[in-house]
Amino acid sequence: MKPAMTVLAAFVVLASVGPALAAGEDCPRPPLPFSLDEAVWTRLEGSQAYRTSPATAGLDLDFRKVTFTAGRRFRNENTEVHHIEFRALTPCVVLKRTRLTLSGSSMIVLGPTTTTGPSTSDFQSWSALGGLVELGSTSGGAVTSRLEEILDLSGSLFPPRAGAEVHVATRFAVSGKSFNSDITCRMAEARPADAMDARLTGKAWPVTCQSPGRPAAEDAWLEDLGVFRSRLEQVVSDGGQGFLMVIPTPGLTVSSSVPAVRASNTETFIQYEWRRAP
Repeated sequence: MKPAMTVLAAFVVLASVGPALAAGEDCPRPPLPFSLDEAVWTRLEGSQAYRTSPATAGLDLDFRKVTFTAGRRFRNENTEVHHIEFRALTPCVVLKRTRLTLSGSSMIVLGPTTTTGPSTSDFQSWSALGGLVELGSTSGGAVTSRLEEILDLSGSLFPPRAGAEVHVATRFAVSGKSFNSDITCRMAEARPADAMDARLTGKAWPVTCQSPGRPAAEDAWLEDLGVFRSRLEQVVSDGGQGFLMVIPTPGLTVSSSVPAVRASNTETFIQYEWRRAP
């Protein structure tokens, strides 16, 4: 997670019905396309965080983004169409499906225009604790990551309350290599979600997450949607050499320079909407 700012026009949020609390005994292990060690399941299922985390509400997120890059001798235009689904397989495990369709064109000054696509890719990831712990992921059906070990899982953010804290230390296998992750998240007092973004409803519980040696990152648990705010955000340029996490509005345009090739880069969100799944 990264520092966040929020700014969407067409979206649908149904009535405020906060997700039910999960109960460990009501969370059977879902079928997964990869195997997790028994020690991982035992540590996960025995934790307060797993037993008390809310089930993520079903959500669909659709957006279309056009990126235009222009230099002295070339012009590139690429269109991304995303369809993302969040589905609770059990009250404790969520599946995220992403379908990405890419198409584009490129032109060299005084040369012909070349078109590519459309081409479609599919990605899936499985997570627990509202998304704080990823169990594994696939791309095009091939396993790309897997949770190898839970080194520590203490405390819980749920049920949401000011001062709630969780510490998660894990080891992942990604493309055949192992990586450690260590994060502590703490929840603050709830405030109206529309104070963060006018299009949100209900309560938002601010959450600050910290990893050793890294700046703190801000997020929030959105009660009405049953997801962390970061599930709705996208990475965009801050206009310089950094990046921001935002909830885009249709028509949002972000520009930045690309010094390496003496070019400018402009991203425009043509469409951005989410809705509860039936």
